[in-house]
Amino acid sequence: MLEPLTQSKYQTSLDINPAEQLAKNKSSQAVLRQWLDEEVTPEDLNERKQFWEEFKEIIDSNRESGCNVKCQVVRRVATG
Repeated sequence: MLEPLTQSKYQTSLDINPAEQLAKNKSSQAVLRQWLDEEVTPEDLNERKQFWEEFKEIIDSNRESGCNVKCQVVRRVATG
């Protein structure tokens, strides 16, 4: 079970106080909690694994050889 979030070292914005950040995160926390509590059947798990593998293949097929996503972004920014 997830523990309630408090201010942490991961909060990097200086423009928002911890209480405001926690309030902004409530809906995301609820969705994550729902996903973690979800019962997944073996069939669903297999479907999800197959989908993930197909998704990775699609992404990789559009990537330069030997280059990960970060590499592509850096190249695009550098070349304008």
